[in-house]
Amino acid sequence: DATLAICKGWPKGQIPADFHEPVQSDLPVLLIAGEYDPASPLELAEKAARHLPNGALVRVVNRSHWGLRGNRCIRRLVSTFLDKASVDDLDLSCASQFKRPPFELGK
Repeated sequence: DATLAICKGWPKGQIPADFHEPVQSDLPVLLIAGEYDPASPLELAEKAARHLPNGALVRVVNRSHWGLRGNRCIRRLVSTFLDKASVDDLDLSCASQFKRPPFELGK
């Protein structure tokens, strides 16, 4: 197979024994996950959040990750988080107010 042949020349390194262990940190972390995201499911963000005691998980209803970056609610949350360098007292309520987008056929 051509793919395997290409991989033979790829540099190899050692994978640390704890490579598959969850990241654990006391640093402030803001996780943002869409309720309907098939690429990075909400369940994975929930698992990661369990190991981040100074983290907050923003569960965005009725959305995947597509289009969240430019959203006013998400921009405000990220901006506030970066300004404060903390998730303490971060108001996540706007993430529960997303309406399901209308169904549209491609043009």
